[in-house]
Amino acid sequence: MEAIQNPLSDSFVKSEEGNELVRAYLSRPSKENLDRINEAFKSYCLKIKTFSYFSKTMGFEAKHFDKKRRKIADRFLLILDAPIDGEESITMKDVIADPTQNTLDIPLETWEDNITNEDIRNAIKDLTERQKEVIKYSFFQDMKDREITNKLGISQQAVSKTRKAALDKLRRELSNG
Repeated sequence: MEAIQNPLSDSFVKSEEGNELVRAYLSRPSKENLDRINEAFKSYCLKIKTFSYFSKTMGFEAKHFDKKRRKIADRFLLILDAPIDGEESITMKDVIADPTQNTLDIPLETWEDNITNEDIRNAIKDLTERQKEVIKYSFFQDMKDREITNKLGISQQAVSKTRKAALDKLRRELSNG
């Protein structure tokens, strides 16, 4: 058989049904065999066109749905998504306590007394209570994020963001003073 230039015709000939029909025609050329090839090819083309149509339609609908979803999400931001105290990395939803977690109020006085450097002690006073708690548990009680999460009733992401924000604030304070 000669190589066929048209990709649609080529794929039809390579299909099991198309290959059989073409071989039958080549071995016994007749109008009946040619008509069978033509009917099978029309059916094959219709399947390809239908598949292509549905594929393009699904792609278009998926893009349209995503665009619409993003537009709605951008238009109706939740108050909980707003940053806290000018810190872009921590949002209100990060610090909401999880009611299923145990929260313990542990006094913060003792650990700050262990800091001998007066500049660091003064810089720590500028931190929020939550930031102080996270610093205390992370560095002075050597707790992992999961343990801090259980103690404070906030997400691990909130613990990480709070610690990062606290350390950034301490760096700024120490570099300025």
